[in-house]
Amino acid sequence: MPTGTTTRIEIGCEEGGGATRLTALGASGLLRARALPARDGVARVALVQTAASLLSGDHIVMTVDCGPGCRLELVEVAGMVAHDVRGGPGGRGYAVR
Repeated sequence: MPTGTTTRIEIGCEEGGGATRLTALGASGLLRARALPARDGVARVALVQTAASLLSGDHIVMTVDCGPGCRLELVEVAGMVAHDVRGGPGGRGYAVR
């Protein structure tokens, strides 16, 4: 029975003085969340792979919690590919608040 890796990403932000600032930034598993320089008051976060690629059976759980007036840009800088090596589906779950 194939098993996979669960990657968890958590991002939080709040608005203050016309700009969005990150209040939480964490990840474990096959991706890391890295803060990028803000642009025009928009908080920016890059998702960076820590392993060669995602495989069948791997799961990504992402939670983004932003307050009123927040602006957040998420980018994936490496052109992520998920390979169907083991012949099963991967999983994903998103919570955006």
